[in-house]
Amino acid sequence: MIIQETKIPIYDVLLTIVYGDDKQAIRDLFRESYNYDWGDEDVYAHTLLGTREEDGLQYSCIYIVFCSSHTHRSITPGTIAHECQHAVEFTFKLIGATIDIDNSEPNAYLLGYITDLVQNVIEAGD
Repeated sequence: MIIQETKIPIYDVLLTIVYGDDKQAIRDLFRESYNYDWGDEDVYAHTLLGTREEDGLQYSCIYIVFCSSHTHRSITPGTIAHECQHAVEFTFKLIGATIDIDNSEPNAYLLGYITDLVQNVIEAGD
């Protein structure tokens, strides 16, 4: 399993990308480290907005999760883009901004940046 944690430049938002092929290990990681229970949800591709504790302080964090061992679905460029778009929306929500359809460059640049991060993690894991 690969876990990459980064702070998105300019926006100062924590982003954690998790990529692995063991659904149970991903479930355990989120329950034990991030206080998140998947319940009956299937672990495949998800973007979550949660919190993380560091040095006794709570921080908002965006988690992008991909599990490569799903039997009925593969991780496609469309799936990656879909989850990264959720991460962009959560980032804008955390900083109190809205996506402006008349000036979508900030959205597009952030989407590209996050997508590149995810692609690098997936390539490292394969």
